[in-house]
Amino acid sequence: METTNTGKTRMLILSLILVFCTVVTMQVLAKDQSEHIVKPSSTGWQHLALTHTVGDTPERELGKNINKLGRDGWELVSVGNITKSGTTTETIFYFKKPL
Repeated sequence: METTNTGKTRMLILSLILVFCTVVTMQVLAKDQSEHIVKPSSTGWQHLALTHTVGDTPERELGKNINKLGRDGWELVSVGNITKSGTTTETIFYFKKPL
């Protein structure tokens, strides 16, 4: 009977050691992952919509305007098209830049 109690005690001690090691490992892994979490930026943004009607502005001039905005810190984030009065299409370029 004494041998059985010794075996149970050893199993209990090994189980507690295993649980302790598991908890410590999980905490270490959680800490490592929390250092890589990307926090939301507190930067405010300024927004700009540049409208281009096909045929009104030469493509070369449109390119120059977009390049100038890029040099001034504006980032192109989206482009959308709107059809107006049947066949006239406007392209809207959406930009943002940090305040």
